[in-house]
Amino acid sequence: MRGTDAVLHAIGPAALRRHYGPPPPDHTSPLPSLPRSGVASFRADCWRRQKTLDFTHTDGQYRAGYAAARTWLARHPTSPAPPDAQDTGPDGATPWPDMEGLRLFLARLTTLSPSAQHTLARVRGAQAGFLSQAILLDVPHDLAEHAGPGITTVPITPRVAHTLTTQLPNPLRAAAIAALLFTGTAESLLSMTQLSSVNAQTTYLAIDRDSRVNVGEPPGPRHMYAIPPRARPILAAALEFRRRTPRTADHFGLFANCFGTSDRFDHLIRDTSLRIPALLHPHPTRDWHTAARCWHLNTPAPDLPPTLPSVPGAHP
Repeated sequence: MRGTDAVLHAIGPAALRRHYGPPPPDHTSPLPSLPRSGVASFRADCWRRQKTLDFTHTDGQYRAGYAAARTWLARHPTSPAPPDAQDTGPDGATPWPDMEGLRLFLARLTTLSPSAQHTLARVRGAQAGFLSQAILLDVPHDLAEHAGPGITTVPITPRVAHTLTTQLPNPLRAAAIAALLFTGTAESLLSMTQLSSVNAQTTYLAIDRDSRVNVGEPPGPRHMYAIPPRARPILAAALEFRRRTPRTADHFGLFANCFGTSDRFDHLIRDTSLRIPALLHPHPTRDWHTAARCWHLNTPAPDLPPTLPSVPGAHP
């Protein structure tokens, strides 16, 4: 190699202080217990029951969900489905046509949520944002009974990413454990992940469960999961590693031979000292964001300002 002296001179001297150890431990401010109210009274109930500082933290998560929903709806305008659709909502409301896009939005909104309380506040804010556009977003009443993003997930923080990349030398198993962390779903569903399930930019993971289980039937909406930014290099390395093996077709499994009945995978998880809620407390029901439903209401959207009104009081 020639010209290295000039390149090093252009880069400059090395930094005087370098930190070679793992990132600092994760810290999150917990939210207080939240009311089990619906979207119509959730924010007002939080204001009545919580202290000023607690409500400030809760309302920050609520406003983030509200703003994310308004922004997403502005960027993804859709027309109501034909009136003869089978899945009609309340008062003849027409269903939301792009369920995969909706599931991906909900996953992106909550995949980095540090707790179920944060997830609930964000989802209620998103429901308020949808309702301001005359769109009804219906989610399971008790999110804690379901698995999925924000409920049984672990945020991929710098410390978690450092653990995955240093403690797991196999890129496929590192990606499999990362997928368990950011999807929060069961191993049986993740085992259906194909090479084509991850998009080229490694921003989302789509699992076509219906066509794999019910052979011959038309596929339904895929299970969509957002890949956090710090997990994308791990998934990209797994894809590159898999494509350099004989099983390179898009329909082959990405996590083939990673899950199973052997204890090797369990020992790897134990060595990382990572807590994986999807394995510790498995949920037999569907992930909450796949059970969500959405309808266009047959009423005009209210003329509301783009920001939330001040509390106390009324829902926007």
